[in-house]
Amino acid sequence: QMTELFDKQSTDEFALAVMLFFNQFSGHKVPWVQHSIDVTWEKGPYQNAKEIYSMISKCGPCITKCLADENCKACIDALDQIDTRDQVSSYRTVVSYESELLRDFSL
Repeated sequence: QMTELFDKQSTDEFALAVMLFFNQFSGHKVPWVQHSIDVTWEKGPYQNAKEIYSMISKCGPCITKCLADENCKACIDALDQIDTRDQVSSYRTVVSYESELLRDFSL
């Protein structure tokens, strides 16, 4: 992953790669990149279930509308291919699919 970020040759990706490197190899955790918002083994089943329940209970109707819309679903699929800790790539992806429905979903 760090190699891919360095290959993009931008300061944002370089900064993320450096933070990921230090998080992995320094013995100290870097809070900005320690955890992603994805379901992970590191967070454990209880925390993962809690986050999924919270998302569905608070945003269920917006999620349903977004997944039913072709453009919004395409954006979600594109975001699924990006490390959620990479906020620059996530932002660029959301902007490239911008719509009112996606705006409502992301609020």
